[in-house]
Amino acid sequence: MKKINILIFVLTVLSCKTLNIIIPNDIKKNLAKSMEEDRSENPIYREFRAAWFSTVGNIDFPLRNGSEEEQKKLIIKHLDALYQNNFNAVFVQVKPDAGVIFNSQINPTTRYFFGSDSKSERDDYPFETDLLEFIIEEAHQRNIEVHAWFNPYRISLTYNDKKSYEEQFSKKNFIHTYVSNNLKPVYWFDKKLYLDPGEPISEKYIIDSVIEVVENYDIDGIHFDDYFYQNAIKGKTYKDWDDKVSASKYGKEAGYDIKNTSYDDYGIDGLYAWRRNNINNLVSKLYTEIKARKPYVKWTISPAGVWRNKNKLSEYKGSEYGSETKSYNPNFDALHADVLLWMLNGEKTDSLTNATEKDGINKMYVDAIIPQVYWSSKHRLVPFDITVNWWINEAKKSTNGNLADLYIGHALYRMGSSTNIEPWHDVDLLSKQIDYIRKEGKGFIKGSAFFTMHNMYKNDINTGNFGYEAIKYIKENNYIFKAIVPEMNTMKDLKENILRLENPKMKKKFNYIEISFTDPNEYKLDDYSHPKIGTPVYYAIYRKIVNSYEIELVDKIRRTNFNENAKVVYKDKTANRKSNYIYYITALDRIHNESDYLEINN
Repeated sequence: MKKINILIFVLTVLSCKTLNIIIPNDIKKNLAKSMEEDRSENPIYREFRAAWFSTVGNIDFPLRNGSEEEQKKLIIKHLDALYQNNFNAVFVQVKPDAGVIFNSQINPTTRYFFGSDSKSERDDYPFETDLLEFIIEEAHQRNIEVHAWFNPYRISLTYNDKKSYEEQFSKKNFIHTYVSNNLKPVYWFDKKLYLDPGEPISEKYIIDSVIEVVENYDIDGIHFDDYFYQNAIKGKTYKDWDDKVSASKYGKEAGYDIKNTSYDDYGIDGLYAWRRNNINNLVSKLYTEIKARKPYVKWTISPAGVWRNKNKLSEYKGSEYGSETKSYNPNFDALHADVLLWMLNGEKTDSLTNATEKDGINKMYVDAIIPQVYWSSKHRLVPFDITVNWWINEAKKSTNGNLADLYIGHALYRMGSSTNIEPWHDVDLLSKQIDYIRKEGKGFIKGSAFFTMHNMYKNDINTGNFGYEAIKYIKENNYIFKAIVPEMNTMKDLKENILRLENPKMKKKFNYIEISFTDPNEYKLDDYSHPKIGTPVYYAIYRKIVNSYEIELVDKIRRTNFNENAKVVYKDKTANRKSNYIYYITALDRIHNESDYLEINN
C-alpha cells in the first residue's frame, strides 16, 4: 500500500510540473481578458519564432557519415528543442550549394553526408527515407512550419583550379550543364564557385531547383539567405565581379549602358543597375512561380541587416534614406540586392523617389523580409536599435497594402563571444532584443529568427553554455506560452471559412482534465495531395480559470483524424486539479486562419 501511495504522489507531482511557471508582469498584463479581443498583433498569442537549421559545413546537420537512424535522431533532437522552447518555425538548409539533402531529380546529394569537398557528392540518394520528407512530417507533428532554405548562386565551397570539373564534381552537378553551354562559373576570391546571375541559364536552374521542392514536398515556405552578388573579401569588392561576358550579351540588349561603371543609383542605367535588375527578376519570378502552384507557400528572404548606409563609406556611396550605420556589406550597394524594394513589394515611397519601372517598381517580390541584425545596441558601426528602427520606419511608409511581413534575425551564435563593448556575456541580451522589437515594432515586426540551431544546447562548441542560457532565458521571459504564426499581410485575401468546432465536453480526472470536441470540417487536399487553405490542420487550446481574467494559450495539437465530425480528445495535464477552468478551442488552417472559438466548461 505504501508503494501505491508513493506512486500516486509521483504521478501527481509530474502532472503539476508546469504549474510553477512564473509569468512576468509585462506578460501577464498583456494576456487577453476575453476571446473577443483582437489577438492578431499580440506577440503572446501570435508571433513568428524561428531558427535556422544549417547544413553547410555540417553546422547543425547532417551528421557526417551517420546512418539513416543517426540522421533522424539528430533531426528529432533539433525539432524537440524548438518545440520545448515554444518555437513555431524552422528554416532548413536544403541546398547549401549544388548538393541537396533530399532525393532530387535535378541535383546531387550533398557532400555533407559523407565529407567536406565535392568528391563526396553523390548522384544517388543514400537513404531509404527522404530526410526532407521526414523533417516535414516530424515538424508538422509539433506544429512547426518548415521553410526550405536555398543558397541560390553558390555551386561549390571548394574548387581546385588545377583539376577538371569532371574530376571534382558528381555527374549530376549543374556545373557540367553550365560549362557545356560555353559558360564559365565565377571563381570568387573566397575560393568558391558561383553561378553568374547575369546568365539566364542560372536563373532557370535556380527556379527549377526551387519548384522541384514546392511541387513534391508539403513545405510551408521557400527561403533565401543573403548571398546574391558577392561582396568584399581579401580586398576585392563588387567591382571585381567577372561578368563581362554576360553583361555584353544581355545587359546592352536590355537597354543598359554596361560600360557605365560609375556609382549607380535609381534612374541610372549602368552596369550595376543591370546586375540589380537580374536579382530583382529572380526574386519576382520566384514569387510568381511559387504562387502559381501553391499560393499558401511563403517566400521569404533574410538579407544582411543594412539596406544602405546614410553616408558614404569606403566604396559605398550611401543614400540620404539609408540608416545611420557604417556597414561594409550594404545590400543595395555591395550585393546588388534591393531588399527595401522587396519588402515594399515594388511600392514607390520617398526612399525610392527616383525608382522607375526599370528599377523594379510595381511588382510583387516576397512575403517576408528577415534582416540579419546580428549586433547589439552597443555596436559601434551597426547598432541593433538604430538598424531595427530604420526597418520599422521604412515599413511605416507603405500605404498600398502589399507590405511584406518583417521579422528580425538575431545572432544566437555570438552569445559568449569576447568583446570589450558588446554584452554578449549577458544571457538576457537576446531577450531584451525581443522586448525591443515587440515594443518599438508593434504592428510591423511580427517575430524573430535565431542563427543557428546547435547554439541552443549546453556545452556548445561555439557558445559554451551562453547560447543555451540565452534560449532558456527567452523561454522563461518571452516565449512562456506557445504562439501561433501570424497571418501574412501578402496572404490576407487567402481566406476560407473554417467551421467552428462542435460538441464540447469536459471531464475532471484525478490528475488531468479531459476535454473533447468534434471537427465538422472536411479535410480537403490540393492537386499535390497537400492540405488546402481553409482545411484545419491543428487546434489551439486556450484556457482561463473561472472568475479570473487572463486567457492563456496552453497548447496546439495536430489534427490526426481526417474524417468529418471526428471526435478529438485532449488531456490537459498542466491543469491544477483544485481549479475550475473554461477552455476555448479553435481550428486553424495551414496559413493560420483561425475559426471562431468553441467554449468548453462545466
